[in-house]
Amino acid sequence: IKDVDLYLALGYVYGGESKNDEALKFYTAALEMAPDDARIHFHLGIQYDKMKERSIAVKEFREAIRLDPKFSDAYNYLGYMFAEEGSNLDEAIALVGKALEIEPENGAFLDSLGWAYFQKGDTSEAFVELKKAIKFEPDDPIVRDHMGDIYFKKGLRDKAREEWEKSLKIDPKQDKVREKLKKGR
Repeated sequence: IKDVDLYLALGYVYGGESKNDEALKFYTAALEMAPDDARIHFHLGIQYDKMKERSIAVKEFREAIRLDPKFSDAYNYLGYMFAEEGSNLDEAIALVGKALEIEPENGAFLDSLGWAYFQKGDTSEAFVELKKAIKFEPDDPIVRDHMGDIYFKKGLRDKAREEWEKSLKIDPKQDKVREKLKKGR
């Protein structure tokens, strides 16, 4: 195992435990050894996103993409991050579209694209993409939650409830989904 890989792994572990300072220390050490390693920039982007340092996260994801134009996860993460915050939605759609050019059958990417369309107010296109996402990721609680939101927006409350219930059955720790069901949102 190379030192870079070891530092990358340690950054990942500490980041997963929300030990942000330690995670950044290891990612930074890895970056010093391999400044052109797109993986390091990608994981730094994730770390900064977790820390709510969005502008730094965006910079790191863009650098990962610049260094590796086929880094589908970097395109998707950045696009989904924009979609989640409801900003740069046209760019979000383009970024996730690029990820899907690289991995056309990735259910998580299809979900991201559908969510970006939903955030933009295009429920028809969102529905098309989420139907595809469910085909590839039938047991993903986020995909099911998003589909529930789309059904709800279309006025199909029973279908929305079904999707939210499926989402909760897969991952019972989702308070936001439980709240939607309680309110009949």
